[in-house]
Amino acid sequence: MKSSNSNTRIRTLLNELDISQTEFCNKTGLTKSALSNYLNGDRQPRQDQLDKIAKAFDLNPSWLMGYDVPMRNDED
Repeated sequence: MKSSNSNTRIRTLLNELDISQTEFCNKTGLTKSALSNYLNGDRQPRQDQLDKIAKAFDLNPSWLMGYDVPMRNDED
């Protein structure tokens, strides 16, 4: 069941990692404008963008999509 949306999860990730938007973009390959659109809720990330984020930070892609699952792949 979804408990959030991708935009909220990306904002949570930025806060938890305590990294700047520039660092986030450098690590994921996303543009600053795309990240800004996601954070402002203007757009939802496409699946390929979510995959890039999940891979860059070793996240559970379902968590990024807003599902009520552990954030990391190795969490129970």
